[in-house]
Parts: sequence; C-alpha cells; structure tokens
Amino acid sequence: MSDTVTVSIKGLAELGQQLRALGADVERRVARDAVRAGAAVIAKRAREIALTLRARRPFWFYPGKGKPRELIFPGHVGRSITVKAMRSPRPGLARCKVTVGKGKGRPYLVGIQMEHGNSKRAATPFMRPAWDQSKRQALDVIVARIRARVEAANKRA
Repeated sequence: MSDTVTVSIKGLAELGQQLRALGADVERRVARDAVRAGAAVIAKRAREIALTLRARRPFWFYPGKGKPRELIFPGHVGRSITVKAMRSPRPGLARCKVTVGKGKGRPYLVGIQMEHGNSKRAATPFMRPAWDQSKRQALDVIVARIRARVEAANKRA
C-alpha cells in the first residue's frame, strides 16, 4: 500500500504554459509555494480531527528490551502535524507531505498507531479523513495561488 497520492488537475493547460514561460527557477518556486499552501489546508483539517480524538486513552510505548515503557498521549499528535517540502524528481513538479513530526511524547509513533490500529486497538484514522474532506479545498487553494503568482509576475514583466 502506497503512502503517496497523486492528483492531476485538468483544464489548466494555459496556466501551465504561462507558468513555464516565467522560467524554470520561478516556476519551481511558484509550484512549491502553491503545493505547500494546499498541503497546509489538509494539515489544518488533520489537526482538527486528531485533536478531537485526544480524549481517547493514552498509548503505552515499549522502546526496547530493558528500557522502561512510556505513556504517550494522543493530544500530542494533533499539535505535531506538519507540512514538509520534498525534493521533486523533475522541474516544475512540486511535492509536499503532511506528516506527524517528532516532539514531546513521540507523537509520530502514536500517529501510526492511531491511523492504522494495532493488535489491541482499532484504528482511529485522522490523516485519510482529512485528505478526503479537504482535497477539493486544497486543489482550489493551489490553483488560486498559482494563478495569483503568475498574474503578479506578468505585471512585473
């Protein structure tokens, strides 16, 4: 099962041509900025969902043989959701990921347990519902951000 979701937006050929006409460096920055703004919409929704789950029981984490177990609270997960830019394999392609970062109480480990479940707990997903509920808004933000940046660049030129 892949953790990557690819979205293609059709009907934006002329906007893409205008973006490519600005040059590779500007194109990369505009695309990265727009995708990051769209990912921020999804991250915000994921935080909202994860924070509503914080009333659930805490998780016990066993770091390894001979080490004491740790009590990890689900509330740390919502506060640790971040957007990270990723390297793109080709020019003009921007990639970001919404992830649970590292922080107090090892929230990334709890995030995995909450999203997928384990042998003792059923899954209480928050990332996938955030994607499903806010993907249309994220796409609208991406298109609006690209359009605004292209228009601003054309006015300067």
